[in-house]
Amino acid sequence: MKPIVWASIGCGDVCERKSLPAMYKAAGSRVKGIYARHQANAQDFAARHQVPQVYPTVEALMHDAEVDIVYISTPPHMHLPYTLQALQAGKHVYVEKPMAMNYAECVRMCEEAEQRGLHLFVAHYRRALPYFNKVKQWLQEGAIGNLLGVNYTMWRPAQPHEMDASTQPWRLKPELSGAGHFFDLAPHVTDIIAYITQSHYAQAQGFATNHTHWYNAEDAVHGSFLLSNGVAGSIQWIFATAPTQQQDTLCFTGTQGQILCNMFSFEPIVCYTQGQKNIYDIPPPTHIQQPLVETILQHLRGQGQCPATGRSALTTAWAMDKFLNR
Repeated sequence: MKPIVWASIGCGDVCERKSLPAMYKAAGSRVKGIYARHQANAQDFAARHQVPQVYPTVEALMHDAEVDIVYISTPPHMHLPYTLQALQAGKHVYVEKPMAMNYAECVRMCEEAEQRGLHLFVAHYRRALPYFNKVKQWLQEGAIGNLLGVNYTMWRPAQPHEMDASTQPWRLKPELSGAGHFFDLAPHVTDIIAYITQSHYAQAQGFATNHTHWYNAEDAVHGSFLLSNGVAGSIQWIFATAPTQQQDTLCFTGTQGQILCNMFSFEPIVCYTQGQKNIYDIPPPTHIQQPLVETILQHLRGQGQCPATGRSALTTAWAMDKFLNR
């Protein structure tokens, strides 16, 4: 079996454990090379992960005829230009979330891929995790009856380095990230709600505010939505709470019970149904993107379907713009 050959633009934290090891450890897959703006970082990463090539330029990566698919792991402001460049070079693309800076850019990326007959995948990797597919299965089986509502709450305290302009990460700079912590974390829950409920966002609205003024992005976002299946819900993100007020809870409420799970801590899923409390512990894999990477490989070989494509990501991008009141 001829391996699927990857090349990566970027070699930051997400590549270290979540994604690149998944690509070179999956059967029938290998990573040929990487490019990073700071070549010293790329050289160090390549040596530690036994990646054979460091490209001197993005153009060199794009012109490598052996590369089948380009993985884009950069700040979001470069997702659109690098995706278009890769597609125009005849490469499939796997792009990190958020897919782009806004819904309009995401549409542009999808259209380019479709016009060229190429595949565009998005790192909504929770769609392939057993943890969330178990919740999806229970809803499909009617474990809590008919679904009535969906609610998510995230409360997180600000970190000291976020309060100082000289040490703030790029994720808090809207010109690079598209927004703040919301734009980095919200794609996961916004996408998984649509996936688990097998629907898309029909209506959405929100309010984004900055209470602390430590940085130039929102530190609180409150959203409400109506799904295409008629189920309504709400989402709240606050990134400036006290350390004792942390929360990460996704709740599905039905006519016969509730399912409670987490987006980031992967604590055991709790299912209340028919007067019983059932607890299920389904830990995430070592390399959290590997299940989705394996579906991408199957998709490229015509042996299956990846659940996280550019088109499936559009409903998430649209809703996030609405939550930000754009």
